[in-house]
Amino acid sequence: MTSALIIILGEVVEAMLIISLLMAATGSIGMNRGWIVVAILIGLAGAGLYADYFDAISDAFDGVGQELTNATTLFGVCLCLMFFSFFLIGQLRPAAPLFPLWVGIIALFGSIGLAITREVVEIYIYISGYLLSPEPVQPILIGGALGTGIALSMGALIYYAVSNLKRRQSLIVSCIVLVPISAGLVLQGVTYLMQADKLPAQSPLWDTSSLIPEDSVIGELLFSLFSYEATPTPLHVAFYVSTVGVMLLGMLLVSRLAASGQNNSVKYA
Repeated sequence: MTSALIIILGEVVEAMLIISLLMAATGSIGMNRGWIVVAILIGLAGAGLYADYFDAISDAFDGVGQELTNATTLFGVCLCLMFFSFFLIGQLRPAAPLFPLWVGIIALFGSIGLAITREVVEIYIYISGYLLSPEPVQPILIGGALGTGIALSMGALIYYAVSNLKRRQSLIVSCIVLVPISAGLVLQGVTYLMQADKLPAQSPLWDTSSLIPEDSVIGELLFSLFSYEATPTPLHVAFYVSTVGVMLLGMLLVSRLAASGQNNSVKYA
C-alpha cells in the first residue's frame, strides 16, 4: 500500500501542480476557467486513446515507441507551458495585453491536456500490472486513493496560496514556478531519449543518491515537483539550463515589449 501511495501521489502531484498554477493564473486575468475543464477532458480522452493503443505504441520504432512518445509528450508540455508563461507576462498590463486570448487558450489546452494524458497513462500502466498479478489488489487501490487525496489537497493549497496574491504577484509567481517545472519536464524527456538510444549515454556529473535517494519519499516528491535527478549527466544539465535561460529571456523580452506597447499607446492617446 505504501508503494502505491507514493507512486500515485507522485503522478497526481505532477499534474496537480500544473493545473493549480494555471487555474490561479487564469483567475487572476479573468480568463474563463471552464477552459481548464475542457483541457482536462481532452487529456482524459487522450489517455484513453493512448491506453487503447498502448501495445502498438510500445512496439513501434523497434520497441522504443513508448519512450519516444513520453519524450515527445514531455517536450510538448514544456513548450506549451513556455508559451503560456509568455502569455501571462503579456497580461501584466491589462489595458494593453500583448497576446490575444486564443494564444493562452491553445497553450492551456496543450499544457493540461498533455500533462493529464501522460500522468493518467502512467497510473493506468501501474495499476494494470497489479491487476494481472496474483497479489491482492485492495491495498493498491487504498494506497492509490490516499495518494490521490493527498495530491488533490496539495493542489488546492497551491491554488489558494497563489490565487490570494495580488494580480501582478500571482502572475509573476506562477511564471517563476513554471520555469523549473518546464525545465524538469525537459530533463525527463532527455532521460527517455537516452533510454531509447536517441541520445548518447554519459557519466553523471555528480551523485546525490546517498543524500536523497530517488526511490525515497522525499526523492519521489522532488521528482514529481521538479524532476529531481540524483545522477544528472552533462546533457541533462545542458538541456535544463538552456530551458531555464530561454524561458527567463523570453519572459524578459515579452515584458519589455508589453511595456513598450503600453508607453506608445499612452504617448499617442
